Amino acid sequence: MNKVQLSLTFAAAVLLNVPGFAQANELGRQLAERGNCVACHGPGLNRPPDGATPRLAGQHSDYLRAAMRSYQIEGNPIVGRDHPTMKAVLKPYSPAEIDALARYIEQLPRTIHTKAQSGFR
Repeated sequence: MNKVQLSLTFAAAVLLNVPGFAQANELGRQLAERGNCVACHGPGLNRPPDGATPRLAGQHSDYLRAAMRSYQIEGNPIVGRDHPTMKAVLKPYSPAEIDALARYIEQLPRTIHTKAQSGFR
């Protein structure tokens, strides 16, 4: 096991022993299932079926929280987001539920896909 793997294993062990982390993680998982997030964002929220839908897995929870809350803002196109499906899914979620969902998504493994520079021309 290399140093990075050892560090990640230790960090995961510490987080799993933090009071409330496991419960919040379970709530986030349940909320992701209830919202059927995989339908658009793909398995593990990491493989959307098209290029227009973002990969969520591993994204910073602060960003996710702000983005999800902006779908709940009505009547302010400057601050709010206006995707009808996202608005419908997130409308009933409380701030605490959005926080739990954001923290759950942040800890999901993210796969990075790269293309050779020649693929852009």
